[in-house]
Amino acid sequence: MTKLRRLALLTFIDASLVAVSIYAAYLLRFDFEIRPQFLQTLPYVIALYVTLTVISFYVFKIYKRIWQYASVGDLISITKAVLLGSIMFFTIHQFVVTYFYSTIIIPRSIYVLSSIISFLTVGGSRFAWRVFRDNYMKIQPHHRRA
Repeated sequence: MTKLRRLALLTFIDASLVAVSIYAAYLLRFDFEIRPQFLQTLPYVIALYVTLTVISFYVFKIYKRIWQYASVGDLISITKAVLLGSIMFFTIHQFVVTYFYSTIIIPRSIYVLSSIISFLTVGGSRFAWRVFRDNYMKIQPHHRRA
């Protein structure tokens, strides 16, 4: 797999996980029955949150690291990236979007819930791959252990 394809795939996986996390945050916030006024603005919220979080992943160079060697350092970088994305999301929404579109309301609990779920899904995907690779992928017979 080329480096560009790998980068595109990893970005797509993370963007999907972050999108699922914001939707899950809404489901948890509203006891699995999202109100129509929030459901109407959900695509905007997902697009903004995913964009800002993926940008923060690039800022913290999350995609320069190799998944098979995921470590505590990677987890700290993921934590910082998710927090930066959430802070940018909160700031842009509170001070820019609400100024122009006062009808788009996001409950405060969504910011916290989506951050936690994003951290768990993105960090969990890295460590799940490492566990899978360490435990279930066999060393090829023609390779020697170092």
